[in-house]
Amino acid sequence: MKDLIDGYFSGDVEALDDYVYTYPVGIMIRKNFCCRKSIDRKLRRIVETGLYFKSKNHYYFRAFLKDKKYEKERLKATQENYNSLSMVDLSGAFLLFALGTIISLATLILEIIHARLKFFAFHPA
Repeated sequence: MKDLIDGYFSGDVEALDDYVYTYPVGIMIRKNFCCRKSIDRKLRRIVETGLYFKSKNHYYFRAFLKDKKYEKERLKATQENYNSLSMVDLSGAFLLFALGTIISLATLILEIIHARLKFFAFHPA
């Protein structure tokens, strides 16, 4: 990053080498574990030297490349076997949607009628 900024601004600005944020990393251990401080020191060293982020970034990069490879193969296979959905395929979903809408409207109407009957029962005209 520093080389990029120095090359772009040609010595007009200076980049600092400080971290902007820290990332908490931890493991679960028993409350009275004998080697807690030793593990804490080792874990702090791993994070502070950058080994954790290097291995994490390496793993994500490999997963990204693998995903791109399979995505190209999947797109090629789906383009060859492309079939659009018809109304017959979607009729079950539309039927369930219509049935749910009818039931909810019927419940709303019954609640309104019940509220009015209850109101007029306690407040006669």
